[in-house]
Amino acid sequence: MINTYKNLHVTKNHNIFIKNLPLKAGEIVDVMIIPRKKTDVIEKYPLEGLPVEYIDPFEPAINPNEWEVNN
Repeated sequence: MINTYKNLHVTKNHNIFIKNLPLKAGEIVDVMIIPRKKTDVIEKYPLEGLPVEYIDPFEPAINPNEWEVNN
């Protein structure tokens, strides 16, 4: 069985925590650490974490008179 956990964050104390592993206590495992560049994540999701502002969220996107159904 091989499980992959991606995008884990290292804490200020230089630790990584993975909860609820599908293993029994006392099992021996191998761990591989592959550091990633911060730019890899930023380029993949450039808008992640930016604030979103909705202007008139309940107003129609287009004028109701322009709908073909209404004519």
